[in-house]
Amino acid sequence: MVPPLINPPKIESNVIKIIQREWDKEVERLDAKKNGYKSKQNVGDKSLVQSGHAEIESNKILYIFGNALEVLQRSEFYDQVEEMHLTYVRFDLIVYHQNLDKLKRFTKLKKIIFSHNYLNSFILLSKIEVICQYQL
Repeated sequence: MVPPLINPPKIESNVIKIIQREWDKEVERLDAKKNGYKSKQNVGDKSLVQSGHAEIESNKILYIFGNALEVLQRSEFYDQVEEMHLTYVRFDLIVYHQNLDKLKRFTKLKKIIFSHNYLNSFILLSKIEVICQYQL
């Protein structure tokens, strides 16, 4: 069981709960795929996490939950965000080259926090080194 997030705002907590349930199903699917089990739902590599939520705190901390990576293209954040939290986002989607290119545009970004990202190989982890000036 995944521990609950620390005091999310009430309005967003329902959305985050939905994202968490979708994430739990996605992890089950990925684990089954890794173990050679054929799922009844043949969805390929498309993530089961369809819901997403993003919010910015004090114009410095960006929180991304689930399927909300499109917020990375918001240019007004590029020179403001200093810290980013990526939760319930598959790591292979984070390090997809188009998303890495967007992450490089965050000129003040000093820290990225990953949580519940299904990071399961050093090869995936090594792909983030293109933005290695940040504290991971």
